[in-house]
Amino acid sequence: MKKSFYALIFLLTCLMGATSILHSYGLFETEGVAVTEQSLGKWIIKINDVDITGTQKDIDVDNFYYEDSNVVEGNKIAPGRKGYVDLILDPSETDVSVLYKIAFDFSKLENQAITASIEDMTGGNIIRTGENEYTGVIKLEDIKKGVTNTIRVNVIWENKEENNEVDSEIGQTVDATIKIPVSINVSQYTQEEIVPYPAG
Repeated sequence: MKKSFYALIFLLTCLMGATSILHSYGLFETEGVAVTEQSLGKWIIKINDVDITGTQKDIDVDNFYYEDSNVVEGNKIAPGRKGYVDLILDPSETDVSVLYKIAFDFSKLENQAITASIEDMTGGNIIRTGENEYTGVIKLEDIKKGVTNTIRVNVIWENKEENNEVDSEIGQTVDATIKIPVSINVSQYTQEEIVPYPAG
């Protein structure tokens, strides 16, 4: 009788121990799943409505808008004419502050009479950080308000007598356009210092 009683006690003790172990293992598994299922912050960034999500994107800017002219047909470049294109960086579908760098390759402007310049349309939020590189930050609180940053690329074709021969060659080219390669690098802003390019 005693043997049966002790056997029963031993069996109950084993069952209680196994239940405790399974419960602990179950908690570990549940906690593990909870960690892996945490949602990641959204990271969708667009420039002029084109998705540039990732760390770097290379594009060609060629869709300039040219000022009205009585001597040049349509929206085409010609000596004496000015134009511009706006690059609008939109991080509205992003859950973190954004740091971006935009670099322009003006060496591709083969005609020396055509010059380009950059204009900050955001009220001083964009900093020149390289010879042709510009850096900006859009903080999360501004992203939530729908804030975008705009860089305007201005071009002008100066009418120079000494450049008439080259001007004529370009003028005879069908659908001649200005094309500027642009490299855009975006990352999460983590309070890193932005160093301005030396003036002069």
